[in-house]
Amino acid sequence: MSFEGETQSRSDTGPARGRVVLAAFWGERSASFELPRDGSVTLGRGEACELRVDHPSMSRAHARFHSGDLAQVEDLGSRNGTRIHGVPLAPGYRIPVSPGDILECGDVMLLLREVRAGSSRSGGEDADVRASRLGAELVLGTDGLWFELGTAGRVRLGRHGALRRVLVRLAEERLSRPGVGVNVDDVIRAGWPEEVMLYEAGLQRAYTTIRRLRALGLERALLTRDEGYLLDPCLSLRFDAS
Repeated sequence: MSFEGETQSRSDTGPARGRVVLAAFWGERSASFELPRDGSVTLGRGEACELRVDHPSMSRAHARFHSGDLAQVEDLGSRNGTRIHGVPLAPGYRIPVSPGDILECGDVMLLLREVRAGSSRSGGEDADVRASRLGAELVLGTDGLWFELGTAGRVRLGRHGALRRVLVRLAEERLSRPGVGVNVDDVIRAGWPEEVMLYEAGLQRAYTTIRRLRALGLERALLTRDEGYLLDPCLSLRFDAS
């Protein structure tokens, strides 16, 4: 089964309960795959992988996901490594993962999400999209370590410093001046405050960071205006220091 930009799923006749979905983002592409309730699946660019992402930074057999009461991920000795919240995994060891965790396999970003029982995209908007449209609350952890939007689960940004700093900058602007956008130059300064780079490289990083924040669950909340980017002023927003 391959990531080709569409969502692939497996049916189950068991009792209704939350499903775990692995969403992948690389370049401007994204795809998702519903993990089985039991057993294991292999992620990589090889034809034999159940979860196939044809990207040059991926090894033919890059990582393996083990399902069950406790989901786990294992790096398979990949060339470019597997990281959770920026921390590299030692090959051959199984590490527990939970919905909201962000992983990286080479240059491919992965997010584990739980789709709660009874929700369905085929019958209309899912819960977090409906919540966003209706003006749900966006909650950010200290220093942008995590965020929650509406009824969607917590997304932990961990050591992804640029994502965290840009999100915090957007949130601070939203609280101080609702409806005012953050221009791309300010996005670059927020994301990489100490780094000297070519302006074109900074623009690419800024655009990629905004795309990734949207892909991680903020698509309906993170708007684009002529003056820049902003969090929807109709959305309730607060920081949570707990």
